[in-house]
Parts: sequence; C-alpha cells; structure tokens
Amino acid sequence: MQPTEKGPELYVSCEILYAGAALKSIKLIFDPSSKNK
Repeated sequence: MQPTEKGPELYVSCEILYAGAALKSIKLIFDPSSKNK
C-alpha cells in the first residue's frame, strides 16, 4: 500500500471502526443478556 496524503486519515478511521467492533464483541462477552433481546 502506497503512502498518500490521506494515509493517516484512513488509518485513523479504520482504527475507530476496529475499536467499535472490538467494543461490541466485548459487550456481548460481558453482557450475554443483550444478545437475547
């Protein structure tokens, strides 16, 4: 992947999306009742 001017911005947005997905997974693990709703 070639570095471009938008490189850092794309990386940050991907990090945010990844963090959101990780938080959802953690929430499901620690709060199984939410999965049954």
